[in-house]
Amino acid sequence: SILVPLFTDFSCSKCGRRYKYRGSLTDHLKYECGQVASLHCPLCDYSAFRKNNLKRHLMTVHREMIT
Repeated sequence: SILVPLFTDFSCSKCGRRYKYRGSLTDHLKYECGQVASLHCPLCDYSAFRKNNLKRHLMTVHREMIT
């Protein structure tokens, strides 16, 4: 029988960041690698490339300040 690895590793050749899926690496190369994060937390110095990550940050780190 042929063994197939459960996790395939896709690495960024520019920064070394690793991803489980090729699509995640493609998004990283297109939107993140070498770019400056454009979304900034209004309550601290955190910044993100993706709106969802900023939203998750606000809900976990600053939950008591925004509710």
